Order: sequence, then structure tokens, then C-alpha cells
Amino acid sequence: MKNSILLYLALIPSFLLGQNPKSSPLSELFVDQSVLFFDSGKADLQPNADSLLQPCLEVLRKDPNLRIRVRAHTDNIGSIAFNKQLSERRADSVITRLFALGVDSSQVVAQGFGEEEPEASNQTEDGRQMNRRATVEVFQPVRMLPLRGAIIDSETQEPLVGQVLIRGRYFRDSLQTDSLGIYETFVPENSNLVIETFSEGYFFETTMLQMKTEPIELPQIALPKIKPGVSFDLKNFYFVGNQAVLLERSEPELNRLLKFMQFNPTVLIEIAGHVNVPNNPPVIEGSWEHNLSIERAKMVHDFLVEQGISRHRMLFRGYGNWEMRFPQARSAKEQELNRRVEIRIMEEKTFNHKKNE
Repeated sequence: MKNSILLYLALIPSFLLGQNPKSSPLSELFVDQSVLFFDSGKADLQPNADSLLQPCLEVLRKDPNLRIRVRAHTDNIGSIAFNKQLSERRADSVITRLFALGVDSSQVVAQGFGEEEPEASNQTEDGRQMNRRATVEVFQPVRMLPLRGAIIDSETQEPLVGQVLIRGRYFRDSLQTDSLGIYETFVPENSNLVIETFSEGYFFETTMLQMKTEPIELPQIALPKIKPGVSFDLKNFYFVGNQAVLLERSEPELNRLLKFMQFNPTVLIEIAGHVNVPNNPPVIEGSWEHNLSIERAKMVHDFLVEQGISRHRMLFRGYGNWEMRFPQARSAKEQELNRRVEIRIMEEKTFNHKKNE
């Protein structure tokens, strides 16, 4: 079984969501996992055990607050009592090796489950082999704090029904607002969070939040209504100079735009690409700079098509340096802001997707 970094929301009992806001349930955020397999009836580690454990150990070394849980299992060959003892010996083998590799005993908990939790059917040898395993889970024990917020129409101040996505280093959650536009959840203390809000018929918004050690009630997040002719920039969406290549920190904005298009299945857009050529006259159509602005817009267009958005809902256009935010840009930041992509809402009567061809 292949090692992988897995991120998910720790399970929080639903009854906790109705508790007093000052309550702080303890939970666990899953970080990484390795799986070791054993020979039938044996508790000895196989020769590849150290290499399988390395990813978990590397993560553990970077964060002293992380912990390891070992969960050992067996197939159903033998008695229930024998398999229970065998799983405990397998757990002992794993934690003994972890100690030898430098893991502190205070960071490890272990349990043997015998044949109680099979991964696969015990009717075949392949299935039994899958069940002769020990999972090594890296997790972060964390105190969860209540978070409450709302989304509203920026003009009317009316509440909006929509979706809220919250993510942090080891944490993700997806919520629907109620009829009053309110969402409530628990999030890890001392965490940096990104909160993304979406509602049908509205532009999306991204909010950064530093969660410390006290509950927070966010100010209402106001979303502007979609109107033909209105445009918005993709925030933090910047390119490498002279290339149609996104800076790595800008890639999450593509997924937000995708979510926006999915939430608004009838919206037609123009994707407008721009380049940074300050202190110069407008570049001519067909020039290298103009073509670069087209390629930047096309990159966004192609991503959305690959993710299932109909090409008939989108135009892509290059505007060269004709609409720079800073025509006399001096700083690196101003030049970065000139290299941008805007999304423009189009009217159906003036929209012709064949212009892309």
C-alpha cells in the first residue's frame, strides 16, 4: 500500500455543535499514514519496514506536537484469543522499531485489534494478506474552538444561502449556511485558516483568519451580485515574468474560479489576460507581448475546460499592456499586479464563443 499525505476534518460529534460556544472539544487532525504488512502467524517486521516508516518520521520530526498511533490487525486464521495476542505483538514490534528510530515513547500509543477490523475478505489469500497489517498514523491532538460567521448581499445586506469552505494546514471543512446566512463549526486553535464563500448569483470571496485560543465570531462577509459588464480580478493570481506560468502561491485561485463557475452554471465570462510593459506605448496586436497576454488567459480557459466547464460559456482575450493598473510601474509589487487575469461577466446577446476559434 502506497504512503500518502492525507488531509481531512477530524470527526466531531454532531451534538457538540449545539454546545455552549465556550466549550472546547478535543479532537485529532490526521496528518500522515504508513501501512506495514506481516507474514502469516508472525510478528516480525519485514525488511522494507524502515523505508515505509520514513515519511511518517519525517513529518513527525518537523512538528514536535504530532503523535503516532499504531493499530495492529490479523487475519482470521487461528483462535480469537491467539489473534488478539498476535496483533498486540505486532504492535509491540512496530513501536519498538519506532523507538529505535528516535521516536520518543511519549509520542506513541498502540493497540492490537486481532481479527476484529478486516480490511478485506478473509476468504482469499490476497484478502488475508491485506488484513495482516499495522497502520502507523501520525495525528495532531488539538483543542477545537467554535467559529461562527455569515454571508450577506453586499448591497441589500440580506442573508445568503451558500457554501463555505474552510481549510488550514491539517484541516478542511465544507459547510452550508442556513436561511439566515449563518454557518457554525469547530476549527483548530492556533491555526491559520482560509475561508472561501460562494453563493449562486454572486461573486466569491476569500478571507484569511488567524485562529488563536479564543472563539471568534467573524464579521459578515458581503458578496457582490453578478451583473453583466462587471469584472473582478482573481486575487493573488500572478504569473512568472514573461511566461504564462502561474506562481505556485496563485494556484488555489484557479480552484476558486472553478467553484464559482460550478455554482453559477448559466454565467458567461470573458477571461482577460494582461502583461506588464510599463513606461512604454501600447504593444501592437500580434506582438510577442500581446500573444503572451492571450496565452495567460487561455491557460485559465483550458484549466476550466479540463475540469468540465463548457467552453461555450467562456471567451479568452489578451489585452497586452493596454489596461495596466500601473502604467509607470516602479516597484516589483506594481509590476506583479500588472501581470494579471480578470473575469468579466458577459451578456448573452453580445457573447460569441466562436471568437476563441
